[in-house]
This record gives sequence, C-alpha cells and structure tokens, in this order.
Amino acid sequence: MVASLMRTYPSAYDACGIGSGGTRFDFHRQPQEFASHALFHMDGKELFRVTSRHFNGFLADLLERAGWDHEEVDLVVPHQASPFALVHMARQTGFAREKLVDIAARYGNQIAASIPFALDIARRERRIAPGAKLLFLGTSAGVSFGGMALQA
Repeated sequence: MVASLMRTYPSAYDACGIGSGGTRFDFHRQPQEFASHALFHMDGKELFRVTSRHFNGFLADLLERAGWDHEEVDLVVPHQASPFALVHMARQTGFAREKLVDIAARYGNQIAASIPFALDIARRERRIAPGAKLLFLGTSAGVSFGGMALQA
C-alpha cells in the first residue's frame, strides 16, 4: 500500500437511513411506529450534492499522499452503486472510462462487495500488470469516502 485516506462529511447524515431498529422504536410496544420507520429512505439529490462538492478534493489529497499525478494512475477500482454513479464519477474526476473497472451495468449494485468483486474481474481480465498503480475509491451514505493507492 502506498497511501490511504478516509473522510466523513456529516452534513448529510440524515439523508439516508432506517429509523427502526436499535432502541428508538420498540417492536413490541410501538409496532406501528416501528413498521412506519422500517424501510430504507434516501435523499439521493442531497447525497449527490455533498459528494459532488467534496469528492475531487478528497481524490486530490489521496493522490498527493501517494505522490502520484492523476495521469499516473493505471486502473481505478471504484465502489459502484449504479451505472449512472460510475459515469458521473468518471466525468467528475477526469479518469478515462478505460481506466475504470466497470461492473455496475453487468452485475448491478454489489454494495460493499463492489470493490473486491471489481478487483477480481480486473485480475481475471489481466488488466493489472506488475507495477501498475491502482486506485481504490469507496463512498458511503452520510457521506464518507475511503481510498487507497496501491502498486501491484
């Protein structure tokens, strides 16, 4: 590993979640309240805004920690919530589509498994040469980012 970075931007902490569970609503004593808060909710527009505002700065700081220029990255292995999110990330960061491991359109949202799954696909497709500079990029709701620069 060359470098890693994690950051959280909590301004959108309530933009997604499940209200039931834990101790907020007791399943036995408050069944209606529990049921009405049992489904996942998400304000995608707010999460998109926060992510768009902070992701490039996060990426720049990760590359600086690695001592890499943007153009030196050989392969990007990103978290992939949707094909649309991947296209937006490529456009926003300036990485060429051929540098991205794209599994979203073919395999769908794999949630947290998308990064290791995409890495395995890239390995099987022989896209990782010895010495290649790999960039792993993850996002999560709330909003948090995680990244790792690794040289194969």
